[in-house]
Amino acid sequence: MNDKLLHAIAGALTALFAALAYALIALALPALGFELPIAGLIPVPFIGALFAGLVKEAADWLDNRTAPGTHTVDPWDVVATAAPGLVISVVVALAVH
Repeated sequence: MNDKLLHAIAGALTALFAALAYALIALALPALGFELPIAGLIPVPFIGALFAGLVKEAADWLDNRTAPGTHTVDPWDVVATAAPGLVISVVVALAVH
């Protein structure tokens, strides 16, 4: 499978997991007397996917420091990982408003 496609799949899964985690936390907090706004969910998928892409490329870079040539560090991999999160965030924004 294409490397960028794998990054996109990982980004989409991370984005969905981050959104689910936010939603579950938002549902649980009223029991403790706190409340999260539903609009706060909008950037969560993008932030989750972006973070996953940055961490993966940082791990590749660190791996290359100990074993040179093991991985390629490609900034476009970060973009490929974060892009599905951006799409999901836009869809959430349209659904919330």
